[in-house]
Amino acid sequence: MTRELFKLLVTGSSAMALSIALGASAQAFDSVQWDWTATVTSAVDTSVVADTILVPTGINQAENLQSALGDVSASGIATDIVMTPDLAAILPFPAADLAIVEVGGQAMGNSASLTADVSIQYDSLQTLTGLDPVTAALINADSTATTIVNASVDSAATAVGNSLSVDVAYLDPQNALAIGNNEQSALIAATATSDVSGVLNTGFIGLGLLPAPVVSSKATAVANNFTANVGLAVPVIPIP
Repeated sequence: MTRELFKLLVTGSSAMALSIALGASAQAFDSVQWDWTATVTSAVDTSVVADTILVPTGINQAENLQSALGDVSASGIATDIVMTPDLAAILPFPAADLAIVEVGGQAMGNSASLTADVSIQYDSLQTLTGLDPVTAALINADSTATTIVNASVDSAATAVGNSLSVDVAYLDPQNALAIGNNEQSALIAATATSDVSGVLNTGFIGLGLLPAPVVSSKATAVANNFTANVGLAVPVIPIP
């Protein structure tokens, strides 16, 4: 069993220059202007000057505003699963014949995904609290697998307050640009639990040579999550 429990007030903001496209609730706007000032003092002095001139072939402007109140819960349960191998087969059974059982629970307050292949500018705000803004929201995810016979088990529970992912997969390097502002605030008590028990495999060989674990149990609890990536798109090669 894996269990993570935390109760916290997390606020964060980030400003970045990357590129993305809209995949969740968004609203276009006519103009965007952000001014940022940063002063850094450290034991090492570093001076960098970089001039970048880009001529994007397109632009995507997006605004993402998400606010959630209240509790969120999700659960996945797999129990009493018995797989019977082909009795006509010759023992021992190869590991490749082992059945797979996947079970999971994912609870999330706010989620947005922005993707594009051209330059983009975006502004994102996500907030999450209980029904009373001064009370923590309960975010709970459970995944349970019990009594599994002759099968591998993959159990995962994920509890997330706010999540934003940004991905720019450009074909033209002139589009490798995004300017964005991301703010996330979460007042939550998050719990993720994954429980696996009673797994039995008999008559199989080579289980340790499988590409994935025979039993996998994972639990993740996160208040605010933000990922960004700008990179060259992988070309799609048609199959003749």
